[in-house]
Amino acid sequence: MPFSVSSSIISLLTTIQILSADQTGLEGQNSSSSIRACEEIYSILPDRTFRGKDAKKNLWSLFQSQVIPRCRVQPTSTPEISDIITVLRKENCKFAVLGGGTSPFLEASNVRDGVTVDLGRMNKVEFVQGDTPTLNVGGGAIWADVYRELDPRNLSAVGTRNSLTGVVGSILGGGISFFSHSRGWICDNVLEFEVVLANSSAIRASQTSNTDLFWALRGGGPNFGIVTSVTLEVFSRGLSSHIFQRWNMVDMQVAFQRLDRFSHQMPPGIQMIATNLGWSAARREFVLSDRIVALAADIPEISRLPSDENPTQQKVIRPIIEYAYRRTTLQMAEVMDVVNEFGFYNIFGSITVQGNPQVHMKTAEIFQEEASKIRGVKGIKVLLVYNPLTTATIKKMQ
Repeated sequence: MPFSVSSSIISLLTTIQILSADQTGLEGQNSSSSIRACEEIYSILPDRTFRGKDAKKNLWSLFQSQVIPRCRVQPTSTPEISDIITVLRKENCKFAVLGGGTSPFLEASNVRDGVTVDLGRMNKVEFVQGDTPTLNVGGGAIWADVYRELDPRNLSAVGTRNSLTGVVGSILGGGISFFSHSRGWICDNVLEFEVVLANSSAIRASQTSNTDLFWALRGGGPNFGIVTSVTLEVFSRGLSSHIFQRWNMVDMQVAFQRLDRFSHQMPPGIQMIATNLGWSAARREFVLSDRIVALAADIPEISRLPSDENPTQQKVIRPIIEYAYRRTTLQMAEVMDVVNEFGFYNIFGSITVQGNPQVHMKTAEIFQEEASKIRGVKGIKVLLVYNPLTTATIKKMQ
């Protein structure tokens, strides 16, 4: 896609908030390879290998929590991961790698009748002061760990907009951030990977070493190896304005026209704008709203952003600011954790289309029609999010 063309990432999040009182999980069938692998791994790491129901772990989506692996092992170092890979390769045993565990898809980071390699104990975050400060992050860390380390220093990193997401998983998937407009995607801000390959060797990949692997790991998916740590760029960042504003539904076309214009040229000081369409059970109606992140000093200016390129020719239509706060990166992410709640049947997906208000109007029409069929389900939440992939963001992709 040419750099002059902006796109929108349209994400659909559905949360079915039905908790089961007896979630026993899906037992895998007997497999000689997984049994042998778990026995050998247990002999290496007896204190950190869990079998039977002890192998179960509660994850963000119940679709994943239902899966009980043959065993779950928690390494604490790169050499231990190399040993585990050696066993898995010898026994030809299927496995999954568990970092933050926020993927909703069955067996994405938890595997039935196999071995789950749980990196939860490899979550160390270390700030490195130097001419150019950096952050070393363990393969099992989540973004909350990163933000807690950086916020008190008035620094931040390009990370996810939810605090519970795994750092490595978001990098391997590309990763959209509060700061993507000014700094690119999450994967564009990695300086170095440490990764264990299929042959059990541990190597480093950067712009100067193993450059082909470095290129592949930044958004290319999880199948190139187990990433044990990453080194991230950091940047100065104080409090941000976190603004929520609501549109009248009759003004939907105006909202999408403004969103499309901002995709090409974001107003100065604004880091992110996302337009959300969802069913509000409390209001018993669909609600169209914007979520905006800006420099703290820009809170008063956001209400005066024009909604039409020639506002003098007609009445200026603007959204209503519901609330605006000055927040740290962690605080902004924790607000979104409330929307994407832990421990329910959560699913999400996304598509990328060329930015176009008419396309957005059509997807909104389809969403409302389909969501209306299920909005009566007790505890369900459905949300459609329009994320502009701005021209500036695309240019920062390396």
